[in-house]
Amino acid sequence: MTRLVPAAQPLTTGRDNNGDQSFSDRPAGVARNTLTSPDTYNVDVTWTKIKTVKAESRTSVPASDIGAPQVTGGQSGAVQVGRVNFAGPRITWNLTVRNLLNNTQVRAVSGVLTSPLFGKAISFAAGRAITVGLNFNF
Repeated sequence: MTRLVPAAQPLTTGRDNNGDQSFSDRPAGVARNTLTSPDTYNVDVTWTKIKTVKAESRTSVPASDIGAPQVTGGQSGAVQVGRVNFAGPRITWNLTVRNLLNNTQVRAVSGVLTSPLFGKAISFAAGRAITVGLNFNF
């Protein structure tokens, strides 16, 4: 679960108050970024299922020895040369849901005093998104 802090938004008049050809002037006595957008929160969920198709090893050791050290003998005794990690072909299913609760996430609020949308939300994040995946490893 994530929470986004409110973003600072500018407050402007929508007019060229000082004659500099810019219509993004602030009202007199108003500091920069005086407005803030509302708090937003988001809940994301991922579900993964891994299934081994057929447990086996490429080095022909019993399935109970998978992950055990494989050693070779020599003049000076046993020397470890690695581990058997192969457990056979695997299928992995993934399901990811972003914005699980599908709540409205406001990103920007109009700060133009002369606009009919002043103080209203004008930009939003995407709604719920669901991604499904399938992997086959061998």
